[in-house]
Amino acid sequence: MSEQNPNAATALIVADPCIVSELLKQTLLKHGYRISWLDDPALISNTLDEKSLQLVFVDLDFLNGKAIELCEIFRRHPVADHTSLIAINKDIDESFLASLYKAGIYDYVDCSVSATEFVKRIENNILSQKNKMHVKQLVYHDALTGLPNRLLLIDRIEHAVARAERNNKVVGLLLLDLDDFKLINNTLGHEVGDDLLAEVAMRLTGQVSGLDTVARLGGDEFIILLESIESPAVAAITAQGINEILSVPFTIGDQKLRITGSIGIALSPGDGRSIGRLMRHADTAMYKAKEAGRNQFRFYQGDMEDKVSERLRLSNDLHRALDEDEFVVHYQPQVEAATGLIVGMEALVRWQHNGRLIPPGGFLAVAEENGLIVPISERVLEKSCEQISIWRSRGLRVPHVAVNLSTKNFKGHGLLEKVKSLLEKYELNGSDITLEITETTAMDSPEDIILMLNEFKALGVGIAVDDFGTGYSSLSYLKRFPVDTLKIDRAFIKDLAADTDDERLVMAILSLGKVFSMKVVAEGVETIEQASLLLRHQCDIIQGYLFSKPVSADVMAQLLESTRLIPEQATEQLPTLKFGLME
Repeated sequence: MSEQNPNAATALIVADPCIVSELLKQTLLKHGYRISWLDDPALISNTLDEKSLQLVFVDLDFLNGKAIELCEIFRRHPVADHTSLIAINKDIDESFLASLYKAGIYDYVDCSVSATEFVKRIENNILSQKNKMHVKQLVYHDALTGLPNRLLLIDRIEHAVARAERNNKVVGLLLLDLDDFKLINNTLGHEVGDDLLAEVAMRLTGQVSGLDTVARLGGDEFIILLESIESPAVAAITAQGINEILSVPFTIGDQKLRITGSIGIALSPGDGRSIGRLMRHADTAMYKAKEAGRNQFRFYQGDMEDKVSERLRLSNDLHRALDEDEFVVHYQPQVEAATGLIVGMEALVRWQHNGRLIPPGGFLAVAEENGLIVPISERVLEKSCEQISIWRSRGLRVPHVAVNLSTKNFKGHGLLEKVKSLLEKYELNGSDITLEITETTAMDSPEDIILMLNEFKALGVGIAVDDFGTGYSSLSYLKRFPVDTLKIDRAFIKDLAADTDDERLVMAILSLGKVFSMKVVAEGVETIEQASLLLRHQCDIIQGYLFSKPVSADVMAQLLESTRLIPEQATEQLPTLKFGLME
């Protein structure tokens, strides 16, 4: 039987109803505890599983000589770390009392004293427990959100797994990582970020039952521990519910913020019984959710381990590839839409590995994760500068070369000096190089990025925003950032000839380019129909398979000799685009 607020801390009384136990009950209720009674000591193990249990009072006479046994059961139970066991009796033998203390009781209250004295002793224990819980709150809870932290979570997972095994149930562990939270911190400030985390914590807590646990691991990572669920479907429903509640905009001060989360799910006992395995498997599944496009959840699957091992092997191979200079650069021309003149090219890295030429999609994600993207990008930048110098030594007219950079390239202060050094080493002008950044890079520490980009502009280096329209598109950064070129993402070009919505988006980006005096490059152009539409809407520059795939430096030299390109798909019926290409 339970009484009072179901969310309050619980005190368990193991005793027959009597005057003493009734007085104990009233004292506990007065101090805000929920009361549970146990009239069968044999059920003590199951009853101890209650998560909010803080105090256990046992009548030694009621235990029929099994007091030491009960104390030892209590001491071995995970709940003993945050629950006090207190014995009640009268005329107890000193040696037996010593045995009880040794077995795990916290205190002994003599019930033969006056009612006033008895209540005072109980209240002393309540105060002691509250002080103890206050200290534990500081040690075992996250200061920002008030949620359990990693230490307390580990204790609860251990507890939950043990109980689920006894009851033939399943434990679900959901690892939630907020998508692009760092962007909010960097653009709006850590105070806004902290307020958002606190609001997320409140929503998550309201999404689970009182028996489950929401914990914060640190940063923007949360764990939801689902205790004793019937099936994996419960975990899936919970994860879907979390994604739905996160999709509702957050109001932080005068800001309306939208955020999504990626969730990985591990289940015990199927995915492991140890805390380490469950946490690792949930983390692996969470990264699979991110790879699948974010704002999703994924269950852990056994073959994910193989994929993690493969990523580790790939990471090691990338380190060796840098040492052995296995990265090569191919170049894709950028063509002036109205004339077919080659006005630029993009440098694209390839990995010459085990006799195969691996495209960037096969390794750049891993390089981004392990930080190798920085030296790889710098290697591509240097090879491109060297190649410009080689081409010009052969008398070729060489337009600018665009090199992609990661957000990580802009951390620290070495990039600017690196570019200056390369320009000097290969006797190039700043205008010979364009640095391509993504919208995410632009919005990561924007004030610092603006200062650095302005220094590049002072050198004459071009700045292009790659994949425009797919990230954190904002008119404010187009106004503030020294951008020369917008590159329309291939996703908007693919169905351009058939999708009027894509056509409107492209027209809008082209209009922005004109308003801000920026050139616009359309990527991924593969058909004459796409190119004709782009020309009709006055797109400056076209890049794509219609004119050329990315090619080696030697082939690119041949293209530069021709200066102009005609579409590879030209036919007798439609020999050129309907404008002046090379005859």
